[in-house]
Amino acid sequence: MSKLDREKILDELVSFEGISHSCIYQNEQILASTFPSIIQDKLSGMGRFIDKIFSSAHAIDQAHDEIHIELEENTLITYRVNDDFLLMLMATKGINLSLVYMTVKAIEKSVKLHGLPPPKNTASIPVPTEVSKEKKAPNDYRKEDIPVWPLKGESEDAPSKLTSEQKVELYTNGLKKMLLESFGPVGDIIFEEALQRWQASYPLEVESIAKLVDLITQEIDSKNEKRSFFNKAARFIRKPLSEIGNE
Repeated sequence: MSKLDREKILDELVSFEGISHSCIYQNEQILASTFPSIIQDKLSGMGRFIDKIFSSAHAIDQAHDEIHIELEENTLITYRVNDDFLLMLMATKGINLSLVYMTVKAIEKSVKLHGLPPPKNTASIPVPTEVSKEKKAPNDYRKEDIPVWPLKGESEDAPSKLTSEQKVELYTNGLKKMLLESFGPVGDIIFEEALQRWQASYPLEVESIAKLVDLITQEIDSKNEKRSFFNKAARFIRKPLSEIGNE
């Protein structure tokens, strides 16, 4: 498989509902961007500022993989990918953060495998002045590596009568069942260890279910089994709650 094209990564992200612009920042420069060119200088400055926050946190052993900056109507979300570059997204405040996180983690895994190619022209990187209102269909890099889907608001899918605890329980029960089917009784041990870490570190809500998937994946030793579970789990948490409840 050829190396990932950074423009394809950005196109993939801005095709999601709720993300209007995105860019890749590395070594004090914007490598690729869908932000308007008029704010390019400010964007570079913001990248330097956020990069220092990540570096400072790392220096005191307080590693973070994302930073959110609240604006008037939107949120600037920045992910540090493989300790190598920053992925900056302009998103609406109601966006499904769980799915965004899963998408970025999938991109991170693929970049780790295939690398990020150098910019075609570091002296002058063209930046589009506006993003087309027409949403592009997601491009598959390699389905087993990058399960990426358009984002939908939870209100479209989730049965309104379920409480937050009941919604979380549907997802956790499904993930546990998936582990038991794959690993037998050992799957129960894997799940309980990951669940305890998740409960101690994250809010017990649907928006953080992707963090639980990440923790479960870390508990699996085999690389092939890690990938297999990650892909199945990513597709599972994308399902509407109404479908999960009927399984």
